Amino acid sequence: MAVYDEALILIHRIAHDRGEMLRTGILPERRNPRTDRADITPVLAKLEIYGSDQLLAAHEKTFEAMREWINAWGIWKTQEETNPRRSDRDPLWVIVTEGVRRAEEADRRFVELLRAEARADGHGKRKGVRFWNRTGGPTRDAQ
Repeated sequence: MAVYDEALILIHRIAHDRGEMLRTGILPERRNPRTDRADITPVLAKLEIYGSDQLLAAHEKTFEAMREWINAWGIWKTQEETNPRRSDRDPLWVIVTEGVRRAEEADRRFVELLRAEARADGHGKRKGVRFWNRTGGPTRDAQ
């Protein structure tokens, strides 16, 4: 089903943006915010129709974790008492990085379930997956 592909593309886009934010402190703007935002709604609708309850729950955790790190980034970026620093000495940046770590874990779980469901539906017999890490590059092959 195409929804598996579409959901994975969205996860990778978000992971890439998250990695860019960690490297630069700036959350990249989408090339075409109207279309990029619009393509999320049909994917979510398809997931609700075709995805298992377990997959939907994992997606919800992914969304919550994404919202958490983006909110933490916004607070860090607009802090008034000091200049924002990407440093472990800045307690607000530490909150951002902790949110990113939780988001990466939630994404990884969602991708694992997504792959399992896609394979159960007879899609893709490829062994291993490349997942994008904080720097925007592939991290590992999953078994």
